[in-house]
Amino acid sequence: MPEETGGLHCQPAINDQVRMVPMQIRDLLRDKRTAIIQRWQTLILDTYPADSRDFFRKQKNQFQNPVGATLNRQVEAIFAAIMADGLDNDAAKLLQEFIKIRAVQDFSPSEAIGFILYLKQAIREILAEEISSEGLFNDLLALETRIDRYLLTAFDFYVQAREKIFEVRVNALNRRSYLALRRFTDETTELE
Repeated sequence: MPEETGGLHCQPAINDQVRMVPMQIRDLLRDKRTAIIQRWQTLILDTYPADSRDFFRKQKNQFQNPVGATLNRQVEAIFAAIMADGLDNDAAKLLQEFIKIRAVQDFSPSEAIGFILYLKQAIREILAEEISSEGLFNDLLALETRIDRYLLTAFDFYVQAREKIFEVRVNALNRRSYLALRRFTDETTELE
């Protein structure tokens, strides 16, 4: 059963191996943190159309570029959560916030949450030599299992966001229908 954290549902660790990132790969992640995060951000930005992507990269003001600012905060928080023991409430809120943004954009469900998998790609690209030379394939698998769990949490957040969007649309449609019926009724009453 998922833990409930401030209204957010975070999956518990499957077992102790999944709970903790193995020390050797954790050290590599810490050492190459900046390069991994930059690569991950690049891969995420590449999911946007060229004009949006260019704007997100150039505009640093969080008020003029809330998507880019949210992306930067979210990527940092998720990476930190992966390094720690799990998705804490603050990281979960940032993940949920970013998923909400992607849920209203022109992304398919897989594109909206698939950005989490790009972290695997970034890690493999940046740490490929060390993983191979130091035989860290099992450690990489344990880390990727953690990342997969974040993907599942993101999917839950995406479904919640889409449900809310549809609820808002249905309520707006119901209000318009009610107002149209009321106007029709008022006009019919005036004619009598």
